[in-house]
Amino acid sequence: MLKSTNSSKRAGSDFDKELLANYLRILLNFCYMKKKLKNSDGDHLVREINTLLYSYSHKRFFSFLDVTEVKLIVKALFEHVGVDNFIDKHEALNSYSREYTAHVKKVIRKL
Repeated sequence: MLKSTNSSKRAGSDFDKELLANYLRILLNFCYMKKKLKNSDGDHLVREINTLLYSYSHKRFFSFLDVTEVKLIVKALFEHVGVDNFIDKHEALNSYSREYTAHVKKVIRKL
């Protein structure tokens, strides 16, 4: 996973605008982008996100956060959305709020 996006060689503030845009597009409209990027250079991004979402593991998620563009997206979400508010408004998340909050804190430390 993430073999084609070797962000470990890039500085933390360096990012590829087009790659960032593709990650956002895929996260916002997965089905559309899956069709649009089929058999293209961006096809691997769709597969990576699909694997992350449907074969979820903490190890895979934290590996995904090593991608500079993904890190920027997640950081913006955590800083501007407010995780506590989000957890409080969702019944399933709220019933395990302590666990979700602990996981989010671990993610934030990684960012």
